[in-house]
Amino acid sequence: MMKFLRQHLDEIGETYFKHISKALMISLRMQIAAYGQLIHAMFPFIEPPLGGDVESMKKFLENIRSKE
Repeated sequence: MMKFLRQHLDEIGETYFKHISKALMISLRMQIAAYGQLIHAMFPFIEPPLGGDVESMKKFLENIRSKE
């Protein structure tokens, strides 16, 4: 198991703690976006908050990917 974990971390060039912090940040942002989209689906006049619209999420994920 450790060899598999180490291989993945080496491939992406991150430490374990850097990897977990980035993954948690992505997860939190996507959860906020999901709830924002749910509210927007029921009330179309409310814009998804905190950059939770599709284009903002796309840019967010592209920025993370480009920093790797």
